[in-house]
Amino acid sequence: MLGLMPHSNCAHGQVSSQSAYSNCMPLQTVPPLASLLRVRDLPEQFSRGALGTQLKDLLSGGPIRWLLISNFMIDIKWFVSAAPSVLDADRVTVVHGEKNNPDSVTWMQQVAAGRPWVIHQARSPDLYGVHHSKAFLVCFDRGLRVIVHTANLIYQDCNCKTQGLWYQDFPRKDDASPTERESRLFESTLSDYIAALKLPAREAQHAQQVIAQHDFSSARAHLIPSVPGYHQGAAKQKYGHSLVRSLLARQRFDPVFRRAPIVAQFSSLGSLTGTWLSEFRESLAAGDYWENDPSKSAGRLGPAPDFRVVWPTVEEVKNSVEGWFAGCSIPGPPKNVLKTDKGSSTPILQPFLCNFDGAPATAGRQHAMPHIKSYLRHSGQRLAYLVLTSHNLSKAAWGVLQKNNTQLYIMHYELGVLLLPSLEEKYRMHRHFAFSCTAPSTQKPPADAQPCRVEFWAAGGAAAGSSQDAEVVELPLPYQVPPVRYGPQDRPWMIGVEFPGQDSLGLTIDQSFKRNSHYGHIEPED
Repeated sequence: MLGLMPHSNCAHGQVSSQSAYSNCMPLQTVPPLASLLRVRDLPEQFSRGALGTQLKDLLSGGPIRWLLISNFMIDIKWFVSAAPSVLDADRVTVVHGEKNNPDSVTWMQQVAAGRPWVIHQARSPDLYGVHHSKAFLVCFDRGLRVIVHTANLIYQDCNCKTQGLWYQDFPRKDDASPTERESRLFESTLSDYIAALKLPAREAQHAQQVIAQHDFSSARAHLIPSVPGYHQGAAKQKYGHSLVRSLLARQRFDPVFRRAPIVAQFSSLGSLTGTWLSEFRESLAAGDYWENDPSKSAGRLGPAPDFRVVWPTVEEVKNSVEGWFAGCSIPGPPKNVLKTDKGSSTPILQPFLCNFDGAPATAGRQHAMPHIKSYLRHSGQRLAYLVLTSHNLSKAAWGVLQKNNTQLYIMHYELGVLLLPSLEEKYRMHRHFAFSCTAPSTQKPPADAQPCRVEFWAAGGAAAGSSQDAEVVELPLPYQVPPVRYGPQDRPWMIGVEFPGQDSLGLTIDQSFKRNSHYGHIEPED
């Protein structure tokens, strides 16, 4: 992800001073849909706007009445040095996945001592399950900010790697807040997910009260949670790839996306089977298409014969800003990267592997290894949807269907968002358009505003093919679309392999791994 840079070509293909409305709103008022976290020392052109988001900026701007911090790895002393405003929050709940790192938990407890902080480890009933979600809930006086991102709260993740982030501010409910189920889908999904974390009773009650006080009907994304357990009946559609399948199945897409390619990009890899990968691909391929009338379905989009997997090569890791150490955060062991199905000698993923490349022209991330996870469907440079999430490519994260597809089994806690043009269209007509928790909201859709069709495009790709009557939202993806397939000399990165040679810092793998640590850092000044 994916900082989204909106522009308009409503006026005969030119960037217009008018936005998604016929009357219309100035373009610069459209808030970014998502972004990339800043990477230190990149050129200015790749460090500003949606390419240069910093967590400290989103965790400030007014008194924080309550803050929920959700993450897998947390170097708390680094985090409070990077975002010191959190120390002034009236109340803090930390949900972590540090079940194998007692030192990290001790440091969290030390920071929490004497402060209104509660430290909670979300435990999966499965021995190998973890709490892997990365999110914040930030309650200001004016509203609630929901942040979903892909970075562990450690120095390297937030300074040296390619990370994605989505956030939106939501106001308090009023008499005009809708009550119908569809308008409260985001709220009910968030409430259900928070309940599944099994917070201490007092914290759980407070969290639910805060959520219930806010109006999420303007949500620009669908939440995509995973919750550990065996899910049957209606619950099967609430989590993981089954939820993605269910939400996409309700959409009618432009016919250009019939049998269009699908891309999966992630930073960790589970033990896959060909059967499960087909199951997962079927979920990403869900949805209908329209032909002459966008309000009527003409059939299913169908499967994607062209499926591509973005996974860094050995050379990309070696030449990154972190050198070999970046590979510690891309934990794909040989047994998973090279896994074959029974009776086959070809690794399951081998036909699909593509370079990361970092989109040097539009994102400048070629030397910042990916910890972002993103999944999308595209036709050329145009995107049908985008999933930005903590979910890596694994059954444990996304879930696996069992018992003749009547049960979904998940091991991990995960959280992501599904971005759709249809949601963006509704947002731009909503009375809470451009609402901010930390700044006055002065922009509203005109009273006579007319709906406008929104198209998602990869950065730089819209000029050649976008529709004349569409509002274009460009997504500066940190890899090319379509991704470039491995060449004959490319080797997939694998953790635990002693690859030869010195990295960009002049270190061997052994030297790099021994000299670096993910914990014990302090954020340097800019």
